[in-house]
Amino acid sequence: MIGIIAFALAAQNSNRFLSVKPFDGLPAIKVDYRYAGTSFADTACRMHRVQGRVIWIDGTANLDRINSAEKIHALLSKIDEVGFNTVVLDVKPIVGRTLYPSSLTEQMTAWKGQTMPAGFDPVIVFRREASRLGLSFCVSLNAFSEGHSYAKRDEGKADSLFGDPGWGYKHPELQTVVYRRDGLKPAGDGQTQIPLMMNPFDPQVQQRVLSFVREVAEKYAPDAMLFDDRYRFHGLDSDFSPIAKALFEAAMKTSLRWPEDVYRYTEKGIEPGPFFDDWLAFRADHLSRFMGDVRLTLAKASPKTQLGIYAGSWYGDYAKYGSNYASTALQAGFPFLTSHYRATGLAPKLDLLITGCYYRVATQFDALKLGAPIGQTVEAAGIVSDRVVRDQCWVYGGLQLIDFKDNPRGLENALQSLAATTQGVMVFDLSHGIDDFWPVFARAFRDRLSAPHNNPNLLETVRKNRKEWDKSGKKDRPFPILEGAPGIGF
Repeated sequence: MIGIIAFALAAQNSNRFLSVKPFDGLPAIKVDYRYAGTSFADTACRMHRVQGRVIWIDGTANLDRINSAEKIHALLSKIDEVGFNTVVLDVKPIVGRTLYPSSLTEQMTAWKGQTMPAGFDPVIVFRREASRLGLSFCVSLNAFSEGHSYAKRDEGKADSLFGDPGWGYKHPELQTVVYRRDGLKPAGDGQTQIPLMMNPFDPQVQQRVLSFVREVAEKYAPDAMLFDDRYRFHGLDSDFSPIAKALFEAAMKTSLRWPEDVYRYTEKGIEPGPFFDDWLAFRADHLSRFMGDVRLTLAKASPKTQLGIYAGSWYGDYAKYGSNYASTALQAGFPFLTSHYRATGLAPKLDLLITGCYYRVATQFDALKLGAPIGQTVEAAGIVSDRVVRDQCWVYGGLQLIDFKDNPRGLENALQSLAATTQGVMVFDLSHGIDDFWPVFARAFRDRLSAPHNNPNLLETVRKNRKEWDKSGKKDRPFPILEGAPGIGF
């Protein structure tokens, strides 16, 4: 781990780049010591020797690797052998069907030539095998997605590889309403994203999400439940439904020209209306309040299950999607960060945030050598992710394994960068040629550590330390706006 003493010594040096080696089994890298590894959460993890080491298993891409008890046993044994301590299984992919037999939807039994035996429950086997090995078992659900555009495209074709396109296509009245240049329409009409996004304002959609939360929690009591990156709106262009209009007018206590008072399209872009910033805060507030409902539902169904989300790492991009995963006390120079928007922060309602730091360049130091943007690095993404949360929940940085195909050294540097800037690493995904990289993970994780999210008392201590720091009047270093690439990790 990066030592506190090392940072203190580095602070006496005018060179901001410090050579660090969080994983002793991997080569050292150079990071900006002023921002990397400096949060109370980072310090607590170093002192208690805990670190998240997460492998993500996508539900659609890996059916053939998890469609029998024997395969799951072998897979989790390998995952444990190389030193991962946490498994995330995607149990409700974006199409809306589930890996397990559900009372709410159809089970996914086929996808792109891969199959799952009808009635077989891989989730219960994962739960059992993870417990046997001492692995933390987490599940992922796609909250507001209920359909897949590829499946819709091939619907009715004899050679379709996708099956039923999703529940959401049968309910266009519940799809999110998108504001396009040619007017307002349901998301499924001229769909522009692969997931079919439903309307987060609609009570029926909300109840469906809570029903899945309840079902999964009661059936499996996972160590943590995560919402994948569909706990959001379709984009800046949604939701402009009649429900949204009525709720927004009630909040603003006035009648609105709809949607022009939010914004209107120009020849090349948009022109914000008088209620543009209010609209951004209103949507984020809605998702924040609904997360409170999720928390209550989860607590009743499985009291010990932790709650988290996955999101892209470039926080500056997320006002468009209404997912404000920051602290409610974040002070930074983002233009959308009004006092109303700041108050909508999700971090205090979460135990864990995983962000997609999906860049091929590991550090700012490397980016400078390459003449590349320093904000578009794994290190910068980890720093920003950790800083926006301000110690309200654990932060694990994610990498996309396919970015390092035939580049194991690049993977090593990325792992070091995440370990230097956040409290854990997440590897996406099992299907991205992971068999070529098991030796890298074995070297990185040779010192066995447990995951911080397994220790709720430690998070409470971190939050208490942050609260006392803020109350004392001490100030953090100015927030580093290291601009990432729009859509990265999306």
